[in-house]
Amino acid sequence: MASRKDEPVGSWGDIACFSTYMAHLITSGVGGIGITNNPDYATKMRSLVNHGRDGIYINIDDDEKFNEEVVSRRFNFESVGHSFRVTELEAALALAQLESWKPMIAKRRANASHLTNLLDDISDRIQLPSLRPHTESSHMMYPLVMRDESKWPICNYLEQHGIETREMMRITDQPCYAGMWEPGDYPVAEWLNRGGWYCGCHQGLGLDDMEYISEVIHEWCKFN
Repeated sequence: MASRKDEPVGSWGDIACFSTYMAHLITSGVGGIGITNNPDYATKMRSLVNHGRDGIYINIDDDEKFNEEVVSRRFNFESVGHSFRVTELEAALALAQLESWKPMIAKRRANASHLTNLLDDISDRIQLPSLRPHTESSHMMYPLVMRDESKWPICNYLEQHGIETREMMRITDQPCYAGMWEPGDYPVAEWLNRGGWYCGCHQGLGLDDMEYISEVIHEWCKFN
């Protein structure tokens, strides 16, 4: 799992959130999970995903023993909430995958390490991922950043050769944020917007797939 100084992601704060969208490590198809060790926060989180319902009555198990207070507060809503409950089917899908998360991440790490070695000779043109001291990555994707050029020519070339890519999520130039700041206010974000992209290293790929990705990237670099 991803960690820093042997502390896993999710243990650094009071609340941690994980996405279980279908493209992620442990997937339920859609949705996510929030975790906490704080019982007060847990009660509030359960309430918010159940329309803001009173924490004294979250599910039908609360009816097992008659309690006048529970009966009177079944339809109290303490805050404006949402309908974000994980269904039993989604939970079953995610829980089943917990049995294989260690080999899955090991395979992703092996693929990422192999691709890094293959691309090292062009790292002056394309920034490769690296780990800080005392950290581990679960390698959901393999991030790359063009140092001085747009990502789109190489992404389009890879797509044309059967290699899917993903744009590194842009933040500062999204249309919905127009006018909130000047483009030059965040030069690193601007650079990532222009040059950041991902290719896959998931467990369904093998070392030969990493070699093919490397071959196509090298081919593009040679002629562009």
